[in-house]
Amino acid sequence: MLEFTVFGILVFSILFCTIVILIRPLRKLTNKPDISAVAGLIKEVGTTLKLGLFFLITSVVGLYLYVGRPDLLRQPETPPATAKLHQAIIELEAFVKNNPSQIEAVYILADSYRALGKYQEALFYYEQLDVLARQQNFILPAEYYALIAETRVNLYGLRDNNAATLLEKALKIDQRNPRALFYQALIKAELGNIDQAITELRQLRDNVRAIGAWVDVINRHLERLGAKP
Repeated sequence: MLEFTVFGILVFSILFCTIVILIRPLRKLTNKPDISAVAGLIKEVGTTLKLGLFFLITSVVGLYLYVGRPDLLRQPETPPATAKLHQAIIELEAFVKNNPSQIEAVYILADSYRALGKYQEALFYYEQLDVLARQQNFILPAEYYALIAETRVNLYGLRDNNAATLLEKALKIDQRNPRALFYQALIKAELGNIDQAITELRQLRDNVRAIGAWVDVINRHLERLGAKP
């Protein structure tokens, strides 16, 4: 299972980088059909290749650290992998400092900090990502809002109003987003709506049975709420 997941991450990384390398610079080239545009294209491709390398490092190492834990429940440490991820983050932070408008790099940095459980740093870069997205007319997906809500929950608890608002925003974009539905149910349980939370967690479990990690996490929370599997 882990091998297939790693393979999937690698394939996604390659496709992602290919799309950014080919489409994003070429879009700029069509707007400036001269020699300066060609030079800019070469520079953009070089920058994106570096970014792709960071993406591969952080995503694969992060996967080995956190596979099977969608709500970031801590697993035993893996010191060599952790050290590699820390080093990748140091290099990526330097890259972002020199390329502050690179939205892909900011996203990878935020997600890397979240993978390490450094939620304050993750929240900072997730918020930077939102600013960049608005500046660049980039539409953020539902998962982004679910992830930043999750980060706020880890920092401020389930009663954080901003987290609840972010979850609602995620579900307006994708009403089936499992992370958003999961945390909405936990918030309802926190506020005393135990029966409703149990019902929603069971429904979510039925919808994500193909994702074993989510099923395990949901079952643990159902048990904590006193519900039978």
